[in-house]
Amino acid sequence: MTFKKSTPQILTIYLPMLLSGCAATQLLGDAVLPNYQNTTQTVVSDVLIAIGKPTQHIKTYKAALVLVGNKHSHLIEPNSNNKQLFNRIFSRVDLNNMYINQQNINAEIKSSCRYRHGCGTVDISFIKDKAKLQKNEENTVKALGFDCRDTMTKEKSYLACNNTVSVGYTVITQVKNIGSLQHTFKKPVHLTVVKKNNVKSTSDKGREVMFYTLSPITIAIDVVTFPIQAAIAVASIDSSDWH
Repeated sequence: MTFKKSTPQILTIYLPMLLSGCAATQLLGDAVLPNYQNTTQTVVSDVLIAIGKPTQHIKTYKAALVLVGNKHSHLIEPNSNNKQLFNRIFSRVDLNNMYINQQNINAEIKSSCRYRHGCGTVDISFIKDKAKLQKNEENTVKALGFDCRDTMTKEKSYLACNNTVSVGYTVITQVKNIGSLQHTFKKPVHLTVVKKNNVKSTSDKGREVMFYTLSPITIAIDVVTFPIQAAIAVASIDSSDWH
């Protein structure tokens, strides 16, 4: 009895749809259906001037560090199960010998990224004169996921370590103490976040792009900046830029 009752309902629902489809086909005639292509949209372009941590934990971003930019600030968190990685690194390693070994940081907003404003990587380096290493310091750095090697420059031996960390980004409003940061980068770092969009084009209508609009999250915080420099190559290890 169930089938007998449902059959008229199904016919009632779908018959107008079938008629609409036929009518639409007649109206379209030989019209060209749109083609879809991918284009890349830059949704964030900022110059980073410092890195640090919030003076107080942010409720939903307890493991985040702050990249301070000229336009906005950017929360970064490890995009892995090891959420406390940054907290461990920046509390156990000598920050005077830490570097962000990038001049350009790139991220992308995509479906596989669960962070609101993109995913990417940050290259963190630890470089120190081996003669000045503390007991077990090398083992501590290696235990935090750094790959290390010995580097000779001008008769000095350095321990050079690198850790490429997968991160997620969240753009927030500018930190409140932007005018009184204790430490800033000597060389700026450029941050770019992109998103790939579908572009619809036809022979007679040109292109129609569905743009993504990014809005920073309003979070009012102060930041304590780290004495970390950026965009410095290992080749310059013995120059004054390192200290």
